[in-house]
Amino acid sequence: MASKTFIAILIAAASSVDGHLTFVRVAHNSVWQTPTRFIRNKTDPYYEPYHGPGLVDTGTYAKGYRGYHFPTEWYNEPTSVRCGRDSLSYAANTEVLKLKAGDELEYAHQINNPEFWTDDMWVCEDGRGSCDNGTPQLILHPGPVVAHLSKIPKGQNIHNYDGSGPWLKIYTLGLKHDANSTRKVNWLPWNNEDMDTPIPRFVFKIPAQTPAGHYLLRIDLIWVHATEDKEPAQFYPSCTQIEVTSEVKGDLPQGGILIPEGLAPDQPGFIMSGEMYRKEELDDDYLYPGGPVWDGESLREDKPSKEYGRGARRDSGDQGITVKDKDHMI
Repeated sequence: MASKTFIAILIAAASSVDGHLTFVRVAHNSVWQTPTRFIRNKTDPYYEPYHGPGLVDTGTYAKGYRGYHFPTEWYNEPTSVRCGRDSLSYAANTEVLKLKAGDELEYAHQINNPEFWTDDMWVCEDGRGSCDNGTPQLILHPGPVVAHLSKIPKGQNIHNYDGSGPWLKIYTLGLKHDANSTRKVNWLPWNNEDMDTPIPRFVFKIPAQTPAGHYLLRIDLIWVHATEDKEPAQFYPSCTQIEVTSEVKGDLPQGGILIPEGLAPDQPGFIMSGEMYRKEELDDDYLYPGGPVWDGESLREDKPSKEYGRGARRDSGDQGITVKDKDHMI
């Protein structure tokens, strides 16, 4: 019989190489907080009751087992897709991060299971929020990192809000298009094929025009597969409980999405050609998943800039146009 130590080593190794991750740490105005503080945690192991349409009930995934860093698919429990598996169970005991509209946030992720976290994983060069043996934590799945806000509805409390209201995107780290390269699509969060390229830092500001109130802030890496492969996208969401002080009153602009409805396979961002999935070419009509993005002043289509040749670039996503999907945007 294998020793418990040997089994633990195997589990640790698996968690580090399968490409799965969780955003577990937030910095407020460059000050890193304790891992999982202010962030709703999730349960490991967890049995996901919803497997999705047409899936065969064989194998680990179909049986519903989910580990700490396992991905979520759009057909899983709605609360799992919004903030992570069983995250609502942790909401009551999760602190609320108080900040001002316009403040800066940064997120750090982990690929190791919590039982293998060590103190040196949180003391890193260049002020990063997480590392592994002194190097940045890897991201092994291509795709955008996006962040959304959902304001707590009137009459509800941040410690029991399930995220069923609208979500408005405020941040995307997407791709760079290089028309002169054999690999024309380069996902900026990804670090699989360019191991010498530093992993980017996920830094953004709460828009200065954000109304005062309590919010869930959802950050997620989304791995979108080619439509022809019929594989569901993978989500790696985490939600921070925040309170925003602001001179602005009222609600966020309309035009956000509902989750999981706005992350379904037929929604913008989840329809991708095989050529784009293989990074050979950028689809002309590709939009990032998660709806339009709000910068505090305007709501616009969230799409990559497409480079047509050296020195020529078309910025298609900065016209300041509000775009609403009649089915899943509100």
